[in-house]
Amino acid sequence: MEYELKELETIISEILQNGKQRQTKLTHEFTKNIRSKFKIECERIKRRLIDEVNNFGNPTQRLKHYVVRHQHGCVAMLDHAYYSQTNYKKVEKQTTLKKLFQGLAAGIINEIEGIYNFIKKSLFQFFDIDAPIPKSIKEHLVKDAGSNIAEIQQLLSELNVDPKLTSIVSGPFEKLILKGESISYRQFEYLKEMQATVKTAANGDSILLDLLHLNFNSQRFFNYYIEKIKANIQIESETSDLIIYYTYQIKIINQNTFGTELYLDPALSSIRDQLVSWITEEIYFLDKKHSLASIGVEPDTKPPGSEYKVQTSFSVAHLSLALKLLLDSGIIKNKNIKELIRNVAKNFRNEKLETISEISLRNKFYDYEARTVGELKDIIINLLNLVRKY
Repeated sequence: MEYELKELETIISEILQNGKQRQTKLTHEFTKNIRSKFKIECERIKRRLIDEVNNFGNPTQRLKHYVVRHQHGCVAMLDHAYYSQTNYKKVEKQTTLKKLFQGLAAGIINEIEGIYNFIKKSLFQFFDIDAPIPKSIKEHLVKDAGSNIAEIQQLLSELNVDPKLTSIVSGPFEKLILKGESISYRQFEYLKEMQATVKTAANGDSILLDLLHLNFNSQRFFNYYIEKIKANIQIESETSDLIIYYTYQIKIINQNTFGTELYLDPALSSIRDQLVSWITEEIYFLDKKHSLASIGVEPDTKPPGSEYKVQTSFSVAHLSLALKLLLDSGIIKNKNIKELIRNVAKNFRNEKLETISEISLRNKFYDYEARTVGELKDIIINLLNLVRKY
Protein backbone atom coordinates (compact mmCIF):
# COMPACT_ATOMS: atom_id res chain seq x y z
CA MET A 1 0.00 0.00 0.00
CA GLU A 2 2.22 2.78 -1.29
CA TYR A 3 1.73 6.48 -0.75
CA GLU A 4 0.50 7.75 -4.14
CA LEU A 5 0.89 11.52 -3.79
CA LYS A 6 4.69 11.79 -4.07
CA GLU A 7 4.65 12.80 -7.75
CA LEU A 8 2.07 15.54 -7.14
CA GLU A 9 3.97 16.82 -4.12
CA THR A 10 7.16 17.01 -6.20
CA ILE A 11 5.43 19.01 -8.93
CA ILE A 12 3.98 21.43 -6.41
CA SER A 13 7.28 21.94 -4.60
CA GLU A 14 9.03 22.67 -7.90
CA ILE A 15 6.41 24.88 -9.53
CA LEU A 16 4.30 26.61 -6.88
CA GLN A 17 7.03 28.75 -5.40
CA ASN A 18 6.95 32.46 -4.72
CA GLY A 19 10.56 33.10 -5.70
CA LYS A 20 11.42 34.64 -9.11
CA GLN A 21 13.67 31.70 -10.06
CA ARG A 22 10.57 29.94 -11.44
CA GLN A 23 9.42 32.77 -13.70
CA THR A 24 11.36 31.60 -16.78
CA LYS A 25 9.34 28.38 -16.85
CA LEU A 26 5.98 30.08 -16.92
CA THR A 27 4.93 29.89 -20.56
CA HIS A 28 1.58 28.89 -22.01
CA GLU A 29 3.04 25.61 -23.28
CA PHE A 30 4.72 24.81 -19.97
CA THR A 31 1.62 25.45 -17.84
CA LYS A 32 -0.55 23.51 -20.29
CA ASN A 33 1.77 20.46 -20.07
CA ILE A 34 1.92 20.62 -16.28
CA ARG A 35 -1.86 20.80 -15.94
CA SER A 36 -2.28 17.88 -18.34
CA LYS A 37 0.30 15.82 -16.42
CA PHE A 38 -1.36 16.74 -13.15
CA LYS A 39 -4.80 15.70 -14.39
CA ILE A 40 -3.56 12.30 -15.61
CA GLU A 41 -1.77 11.64 -12.32
CA CYS A 42 -4.85 12.59 -10.27
CA GLU A 43 -7.04 10.17 -12.22
CA ARG A 44 -4.46 7.42 -11.69
CA ILE A 45 -4.45 8.09 -7.94
CA LYS A 46 -8.24 7.78 -7.71
CA ARG A 47 -8.12 4.41 -9.46
CA ARG A 48 -5.30 3.22 -7.19
CA LEU A 49 -7.21 4.21 -4.05
CA ILE A 50 -10.26 2.26 -5.16
CA ASP A 51 -8.14 -0.75 -6.19
CA GLU A 52 -6.35 -0.84 -2.84
CA VAL A 53 -9.62 -0.63 -0.90
CA ASN A 54 -11.26 -3.35 -3.04
CA ASN A 55 -8.22 -5.65 -2.86
CA PHE A 56 -7.69 -5.26 0.85
CA GLY A 57 -10.94 -6.95 1.87
CA ASN A 58 -12.59 -6.06 5.15
CA PRO A 59 -12.09 -2.50 6.48
CA THR A 60 -9.27 -2.35 9.03
CA GLN A 61 -7.41 0.30 10.98
CA ARG A 62 -4.49 -0.05 8.56
CA LEU A 63 -6.74 0.59 5.56
CA LYS A 64 -8.28 3.61 7.25
CA HIS A 65 -4.77 4.94 7.98
CA TYR A 66 -3.89 4.46 4.29
CA VAL A 67 -6.87 6.48 3.04
CA VAL A 68 -6.59 9.15 5.75
CA ARG A 69 -2.91 9.63 4.93
CA HIS A 70 -3.91 10.52 1.36
CA GLN A 71 -6.67 12.78 2.62
CA HIS A 72 -4.23 14.66 4.86
CA GLY A 73 -1.74 14.81 1.97
CA CYS A 74 -4.38 16.46 -0.20
CA VAL A 75 -5.12 19.00 2.54
CA ALA A 76 -1.41 19.86 2.86
CA MET A 77 -0.99 20.27 -0.93
CA LEU A 78 -4.14 22.34 -1.24
CA ASP A 79 -3.05 24.66 1.55
CA HIS A 80 0.40 24.99 -0.05
CA ALA A 81 -1.10 25.77 -3.47
CA TYR A 82 -3.64 28.18 -1.95
CA TYR A 83 -0.90 30.02 -0.03
CA SER A 84 1.32 30.22 -3.13
CA GLN A 85 -1.53 31.48 -5.27
CA THR A 86 -2.51 34.12 -2.72
CA ASN A 87 1.04 35.24 -1.95
CA TYR A 88 2.07 35.44 -5.62
CA LYS A 89 -0.38 38.30 -6.11
CA LYS A 90 1.70 40.39 -3.72
CA VAL A 91 5.21 39.62 -5.02
CA GLU A 92 4.69 39.53 -8.79
CA LYS A 93 3.80 42.69 -10.74
CA GLN A 94 4.11 41.39 -14.31
CA THR A 95 0.57 40.83 -15.51
CA THR A 96 1.38 38.02 -17.98
CA LEU A 97 3.35 35.95 -15.48
CA LYS A 98 0.78 36.60 -12.82
CA LYS A 99 -2.07 35.35 -15.01
CA LEU A 100 -0.12 32.25 -16.02
CA PHE A 101 0.75 31.43 -12.43
CA GLN A 102 -2.75 32.10 -11.17
CA GLY A 103 -4.20 29.86 -13.87
CA LEU A 104 -1.69 27.10 -13.11
CA ALA A 105 -2.32 27.27 -9.36
CA ALA A 106 -6.10 27.30 -9.87
CA GLY A 107 -5.87 24.24 -12.15
CA ILE A 108 -3.73 22.35 -9.64
CA ILE A 109 -6.08 23.25 -6.77
CA ASN A 110 -9.06 22.07 -8.83
CA GLU A 111 -7.46 18.68 -9.54
CA ILE A 112 -6.40 18.04 -5.94
CA GLU A 113 -9.81 19.09 -4.71
CA GLY A 114 -11.09 16.39 -7.07
CA ILE A 115 -9.11 13.73 -5.16
CA TYR A 116 -10.15 15.17 -1.80
CA ASN A 117 -13.85 15.20 -2.77
CA PHE A 118 -13.48 11.72 -4.30
CA ILE A 119 -12.22 10.37 -0.94
CA LYS A 120 -15.03 12.16 0.90
CA LYS A 121 -17.71 10.83 -1.45
CA SER A 122 -16.52 7.33 -2.43
CA LEU A 123 -14.45 6.38 0.63
CA PHE A 124 -16.32 8.23 3.36
CA GLN A 125 -16.14 5.28 5.78
CA PHE A 126 -12.39 6.00 5.98
CA PHE A 127 -12.63 9.81 5.82
CA ASP A 128 -11.22 11.74 8.80
CA ILE A 129 -14.12 14.06 9.58
CA ASP A 130 -12.12 15.84 12.30
CA ALA A 131 -9.32 16.93 9.98
CA PRO A 132 -9.30 20.63 8.94
CA ILE A 133 -11.08 21.53 5.70
CA PRO A 134 -8.56 22.84 3.10
CA LYS A 135 -8.33 26.63 2.98
CA SER A 136 -9.33 26.71 -0.70
CA ILE A 137 -12.59 24.92 0.12
CA LYS A 138 -13.13 26.95 3.27
CA GLU A 139 -12.92 30.11 1.14
CA HIS A 140 -16.14 29.06 -0.61
CA LEU A 141 -17.80 28.31 2.74
CA VAL A 142 -16.87 31.72 4.12
CA LYS A 143 -18.76 33.43 1.30
CA ASP A 144 -21.98 31.76 2.52
CA ALA A 145 -21.27 32.24 6.23
CA GLY A 146 -22.24 35.92 6.27
CA SER A 147 -25.69 35.27 4.83
CA ASN A 148 -26.11 32.29 7.18
CA ILE A 149 -25.49 34.52 10.21
CA ALA A 150 -28.01 37.10 8.99
CA GLU A 151 -30.63 34.43 8.30
CA ILE A 152 -30.20 32.79 11.72
CA GLN A 153 -30.36 36.11 13.54
CA GLN A 154 -33.53 37.04 11.63
CA LEU A 155 -35.20 33.70 12.42
CA LEU A 156 -34.34 33.94 16.12
CA SER A 157 -35.57 37.53 16.23
CA GLU A 158 -38.92 36.43 14.80
CA LEU A 159 -39.15 33.83 17.59
CA ASN A 160 -38.42 36.53 20.20
CA VAL A 161 -35.31 34.69 21.38
CA ASP A 162 -33.18 36.42 24.02
CA PRO A 163 -30.55 38.54 22.14
CA LYS A 164 -27.86 37.06 24.41
CA LEU A 165 -28.77 33.54 23.24
CA THR A 166 -28.91 34.76 19.62
CA SER A 167 -25.34 36.00 20.01
CA ILE A 168 -24.27 32.61 21.41
CA VAL A 169 -25.90 30.73 18.51
CA SER A 170 -24.35 33.08 15.93
CA GLY A 171 -20.89 32.69 17.46
CA PRO A 172 -19.77 29.52 15.58
CA PHE A 173 -20.78 31.04 12.22
CA GLU A 174 -18.90 34.23 13.03
CA LYS A 175 -15.85 32.14 13.95
CA LEU A 176 -15.97 30.50 10.52
CA ILE A 177 -15.46 33.79 8.71
CA LEU A 178 -12.53 34.93 10.86
CA LYS A 179 -9.17 34.76 9.09
CA GLY A 180 -6.86 32.03 10.32
CA GLU A 181 -9.60 29.99 11.98
CA SER A 182 -9.66 26.37 10.82
CA ILE A 183 -12.80 24.24 10.69
CA SER A 184 -13.19 20.50 10.38
CA TYR A 185 -15.64 18.66 8.16
CA ARG A 186 -17.54 17.54 11.29
CA GLN A 187 -17.85 21.14 12.50
CA PHE A 188 -19.03 22.29 9.07
CA GLU A 189 -21.73 19.57 9.00
CA TYR A 190 -22.65 20.55 12.54
CA LEU A 191 -23.22 24.17 11.48
CA LYS A 192 -25.44 23.01 8.61
CA GLU A 193 -27.46 20.87 11.04
CA MET A 194 -27.74 23.75 13.48
CA GLN A 195 -28.96 26.12 10.77
CA ALA A 196 -31.60 23.58 9.68
CA THR A 197 -32.71 23.16 13.31
CA VAL A 198 -33.13 26.90 13.83
CA LYS A 199 -35.23 27.09 10.66
CA THR A 200 -37.69 24.51 12.03
CA ALA A 201 -37.79 25.75 15.63
CA ALA A 202 -41.34 25.94 16.96
CA ASN A 203 -40.80 28.83 19.36
CA GLY A 204 -38.21 30.61 21.46
CA ASP A 205 -38.46 28.17 24.38
CA SER A 206 -37.81 25.17 22.14
CA ILE A 207 -34.44 26.59 21.06
CA LEU A 208 -32.87 25.60 24.39
CA LEU A 209 -33.95 21.97 23.98
CA ASP A 210 -32.90 22.03 20.33
CA LEU A 211 -29.40 23.15 21.32
CA LEU A 212 -29.25 20.40 23.94
CA HIS A 213 -30.20 17.87 21.27
CA LEU A 214 -27.46 19.24 19.02
CA ASN A 215 -24.94 18.94 21.88
CA PHE A 216 -24.13 22.65 21.64
CA ASN A 217 -21.31 22.21 24.15
CA SER A 218 -19.88 25.72 24.21
CA GLN A 219 -18.86 27.32 27.49
CA ARG A 220 -21.06 30.33 26.72
CA PHE A 221 -24.15 28.16 26.27
CA PHE A 222 -23.35 26.22 29.46
CA ASN A 223 -23.17 29.47 31.44
CA TYR A 224 -26.37 30.75 29.81
CA TYR A 225 -28.28 27.54 30.60
CA ILE A 226 -27.14 27.56 34.24
CA GLU A 227 -28.18 31.20 34.64
CA LYS A 228 -31.56 30.30 33.11
CA ILE A 229 -32.01 27.54 35.69
CA LYS A 230 -30.98 29.76 38.59
CA ALA A 231 -33.26 32.58 37.42
CA ASN A 232 -36.35 30.44 38.13
CA ILE A 233 -35.38 29.81 41.76
CA GLN A 234 -37.44 31.68 44.35
CA ILE A 235 -35.35 33.37 47.06
CA GLU A 236 -37.48 31.89 49.84
CA SER A 237 -37.38 28.33 48.45
CA GLU A 238 -36.87 25.54 50.96
CA THR A 239 -33.83 23.32 50.57
CA SER A 240 -36.03 20.29 49.89
CA ASP A 241 -37.86 22.20 47.15
CA LEU A 242 -34.55 23.18 45.55
CA ILE A 243 -33.42 19.56 45.51
CA ILE A 244 -36.67 18.57 43.79
CA TYR A 245 -36.28 21.46 41.32
CA TYR A 246 -32.70 20.57 40.40
CA THR A 247 -33.57 16.87 40.11
CA TYR A 248 -36.33 17.80 37.68
CA GLN A 249 -33.82 19.80 35.62
CA ILE A 250 -31.62 16.70 35.34
CA LYS A 251 -34.69 14.76 34.18
CA ILE A 252 -35.34 17.33 31.41
CA ILE A 253 -31.72 17.19 30.24
CA ASN A 254 -31.44 13.39 30.29
CA GLN A 255 -34.74 12.86 28.49
CA ASN A 256 -33.59 15.01 25.61
CA THR A 257 -32.23 12.70 22.90
CA PHE A 258 -28.70 13.44 21.72
CA GLY A 259 -27.21 12.84 18.29
CA THR A 260 -24.42 10.30 18.79
CA GLU A 261 -21.89 12.07 16.55
CA LEU A 262 -22.97 15.65 17.15
CA TYR A 263 -20.95 18.17 19.10
CA LEU A 264 -19.79 21.73 18.58
CA ASP A 265 -16.39 21.49 20.29
CA PRO A 266 -14.59 18.10 20.35
CA ALA A 267 -12.25 19.40 23.06
CA LEU A 268 -15.10 19.81 25.57
CA SER A 269 -17.37 17.34 27.36
CA SER A 270 -20.90 17.00 26.04
CA ILE A 271 -23.29 19.71 27.17
CA ARG A 272 -25.30 17.06 29.00
CA ASP A 273 -22.26 15.98 31.05
CA GLN A 274 -21.37 19.59 31.82
CA LEU A 275 -24.87 20.53 32.97
CA VAL A 276 -25.67 17.32 34.85
CA SER A 277 -22.32 17.49 36.65
CA TRP A 278 -22.97 21.07 37.80
CA ILE A 279 -26.54 20.32 38.92
CA THR A 280 -25.48 17.10 40.67
CA GLU A 281 -22.91 19.06 42.67
CA GLU A 282 -25.61 21.56 43.68
CA ILE A 283 -27.92 18.74 44.80
CA TYR A 284 -25.09 17.11 46.76
CA PHE A 285 -24.34 20.38 48.53
CA LEU A 286 -28.00 21.11 49.27
CA ASP A 287 -28.53 17.59 50.58
CA LYS A 288 -25.48 17.90 52.84
CA LYS A 289 -26.60 21.36 53.96
CA HIS A 290 -30.06 20.02 54.79
CA SER A 291 -28.64 17.11 56.77
CA LEU A 292 -26.18 19.24 58.74
CA ALA A 293 -28.73 21.97 59.41
CA SER A 294 -31.02 19.41 61.05
CA ILE A 295 -28.33 18.74 63.69
CA GLY A 296 -27.21 22.37 64.00
CA VAL A 297 -23.90 22.14 62.11
CA GLU A 298 -22.85 24.70 59.52
CA PRO A 299 -21.95 23.01 56.20
CA ASP A 300 -18.55 23.38 54.54
CA THR A 301 -19.03 25.33 51.31
CA LYS A 302 -15.95 23.80 49.66
CA PRO A 303 -16.45 21.05 47.03
CA PRO A 304 -16.87 17.79 48.99
CA GLY A 305 -13.63 15.86 49.28
CA SER A 306 -12.16 17.20 46.02
CA GLU A 307 -8.63 17.07 47.40
CA TYR A 308 -8.98 13.30 47.94
CA LYS A 309 -10.45 12.41 44.55
CA VAL A 310 -8.55 10.36 42.00
CA GLN A 311 -7.77 12.62 39.04
CA THR A 312 -7.84 10.92 35.64
CA SER A 313 -7.29 11.98 32.05
CA PHE A 314 -10.25 9.78 31.06
CA SER A 315 -13.45 11.40 29.85
CA VAL A 316 -16.71 10.21 31.43
CA ALA A 317 -17.27 7.96 28.41
CA HIS A 318 -13.78 6.40 28.70
CA LEU A 319 -14.13 5.93 32.46
CA SER A 320 -17.51 4.20 32.21
CA LEU A 321 -16.33 1.87 29.44
CA ALA A 322 -13.12 1.03 31.33
CA LEU A 323 -15.25 0.23 34.38
CA LYS A 324 -17.48 -2.03 32.29
CA LEU A 325 -14.42 -3.78 30.86
CA LEU A 326 -13.01 -4.45 34.33
CA LEU A 327 -16.36 -5.86 35.44
CA ASP A 328 -16.94 -8.01 32.36
CA SER A 329 -13.39 -9.40 32.56
CA GLY A 330 -13.85 -10.34 36.23
CA ILE A 331 -11.02 -8.09 37.46
CA ILE A 332 -13.55 -6.16 39.57
CA LYS A 333 -15.76 -8.58 41.53
CA ASN A 334 -18.43 -6.21 42.88
CA LYS A 335 -21.96 -7.42 42.18
CA ASN A 336 -23.82 -4.21 42.97
CA ILE A 337 -23.12 -2.21 39.79
CA LYS A 338 -25.26 0.73 40.88
CA GLU A 339 -23.27 1.18 44.09
CA LEU A 340 -19.98 0.73 42.23
CA ILE A 341 -20.88 3.46 39.72
CA ARG A 342 -21.89 5.74 42.60
CA ASN A 343 -18.52 5.25 44.31
CA VAL A 344 -16.54 5.86 41.10
CA ALA A 345 -18.51 9.05 40.37
CA LYS A 346 -17.96 10.22 43.95
CA ASN A 347 -14.22 9.52 44.07
CA PHE A 348 -13.00 10.39 40.57
CA ARG A 349 -12.60 13.66 38.71
CA ASN A 350 -11.02 14.60 35.39
CA GLU A 351 -9.44 17.69 33.88
CA LYS A 352 -12.80 19.17 32.86
CA LEU A 353 -15.16 18.01 35.61
CA GLU A 354 -14.57 18.47 39.32
CA THR A 355 -17.65 16.34 40.03
CA ILE A 356 -18.52 13.45 37.72
CA SER A 357 -22.23 12.87 37.38
CA GLU A 358 -23.37 9.44 38.55
CA ILE A 359 -26.21 9.61 36.04
CA SER A 360 -23.89 10.37 33.11
CA LEU A 361 -21.49 7.63 34.19
CA ARG A 362 -24.35 5.12 34.40
CA ASN A 363 -25.84 6.20 31.05
CA LYS A 364 -22.53 5.77 29.23
CA PHE A 365 -21.87 2.47 31.06
CA TYR A 366 -24.92 0.92 29.39
CA ASP A 367 -24.96 2.98 26.18
CA TYR A 368 -21.38 3.32 24.95
CA GLU A 369 -20.41 4.45 21.45
CA ALA A 370 -18.24 2.70 18.85
CA ARG A 371 -15.99 5.77 18.81
CA THR A 372 -15.29 5.37 22.54
CA VAL A 373 -14.49 1.66 22.07
CA GLY A 374 -11.94 2.51 19.37
CA GLU A 375 -10.30 5.18 21.52
CA LEU A 376 -10.10 2.83 24.51
CA LYS A 377 -8.48 0.16 22.30
CA ASP A 378 -5.72 2.63 21.44
CA ILE A 379 -5.24 3.42 25.13
CA ILE A 380 -4.98 -0.29 25.99
CA ILE A 381 -2.43 -0.82 23.20
CA ASN A 382 -0.34 2.01 24.64
CA LEU A 383 -0.57 0.36 28.07
CA LEU A 384 0.60 -2.94 26.60
CA ASN A 385 3.56 -1.23 24.95
CA LEU A 386 4.38 0.45 28.26
CA VAL A 387 4.14 -2.71 30.38
CA ARG A 388 6.51 -4.53 28.01
CA LYS A 389 9.20 -2.07 29.06
CA TYR A 390 8.89 -2.97 32.75
